[in-house]
Amino acid sequence: MAFNWTLPTLTVNGEVGIGTDTPAEELDVIGNISATGNISATNLTLIGSATAAQFVGDGSRLTGLVTTTGNSTIDGSLTINDNLSVGGNFQ
Repeated sequence: MAFNWTLPTLTVNGEVGIGTDTPAEELDVIGNISATGNISATNLTLIGSATAAQFVGDGSRLTGLVTTTGNSTIDGSLTINDNLSVGGNFQ
């Protein structure tokens, strides 16, 4: 049985790369990441989309969600699979 693993790369400046020979961050992973426990982060930036079975809390610190005040234009279709709240007129 043979294993084909890409070994982590540690650069001189302390950056670690998994799946890359040129890490650009302290931990730079090319590919998917899986976790079975909690993931904790301060100042989390999400590029792309997120899927979660449940968000816990009042939502005051959630960012990256589609919310709007004022005018919005959607080119294409909009699908709502749960509740929609409108605090005003809807046309």
